[in-house]
Amino acid sequence: MNSQDYVDLTTSSGKLSERLVANAKSQSINFSEWLYAKMPDFLESSRILDLGCGTGLQTNFFLSQINNVGGVVAVDASQESLNSIPDDKKLTKFAADFNNFQEMGALLGRKKFDIINSTYAIYYCERPIEFIEFMREYFLAPEGKFVITGPTWVHELYSLIVGEFGENTEITKTINFMESTLLPYVRSNYQTCDLHILNNTSVFGSIGEVSQFLGNTSYAARIDSLELIKFLKSNKVLEFRKTSLMAIF
Repeated sequence: MNSQDYVDLTTSSGKLSERLVANAKSQSINFSEWLYAKMPDFLESSRILDLGCGTGLQTNFFLSQINNVGGVVAVDASQESLNSIPDDKKLTKFAADFNNFQEMGALLGRKKFDIINSTYAIYYCERPIEFIEFMREYFLAPEGKFVITGPTWVHELYSLIVGEFGENTEITKTINFMESTLLPYVRSNYQTCDLHILNNTSVFGSIGEVSQFLGNTSYAARIDSLELIKFLKSNKVLEFRKTSLMAIF
């Protein structure tokens, strides 16, 4: 699976929606509630940029918290995902290539944001650190905060797949991004960085549920489905730990 196949699979609107439903059903701790509780404070009049908004889970939260003076700009690589977000007079949404900084700059114009949020998304960019610096320099308000959340350290379901079928380097890069790339960067460049860790567990009701969930991810994209089910049945594990990390800087 090449890089574009990986991005297409992970940003598919249908698969993303099904992953979100499966995650909400299986998680021991509600990820969205944790995420919203850890967000930096913002005003009802704040302007917020949601990078890699997907089908709008965080976008809709932000919209519910602001008034008509504020606004949310939602950006994603998938126009299909953006189309699934209901229109709102406080919302602007557009599709963009995160690797094309010039295009992103032209679309955002001279807007400044009190919060730039990216949840499980920014590592799809080919040059994520350069992209973060670009967004901070031109689009983050002087007292604004950049919020990046992603996977790190413990991801037992993917580790299980790797142990049996081998590593997918694109996915490993994604899972390691927060720890190996983002944390060293923010610690070296910013005096203040708030970190929040969520140790969660996904509990599935059956091997079929695990298999269905994997079918909507890139974790097992190169693996024969019958071989995967056979392995899952032999393994008989239905609980998987997963760690998320939020960095605010």
